Amino acid sequence: MDVKNIRRVPSFTTKDGSEIRELLAHRNSALRNQTLAEARLPPGASTAPHHHARTGVLKFLCCCAPGYEHHDTFLAAS
Repeated sequence: MDVKNIRRVPSFTTKDGSEIRELLAHRNSALRNQTLAEARLPPGASTAPHHHARTGVLKFLCCCAPGYEHHDTFLAAS
């Protein structure tokens, strides 16, 4: 079993502008086909619009702290 302390995992900035800490990935664990990462954005920030060319179905875990609330969610105008 791989166990990581998030305070000791280095962060990096992705192409879309989010700060990521890979807790478990092929770079630091036995996992080969998935990652478990924490992404951080400050209040009011957003990532750059993007897509993933090779991923057919993208599955991800969304862990929110504090928890999700409807009243704190604002949809972008299209």
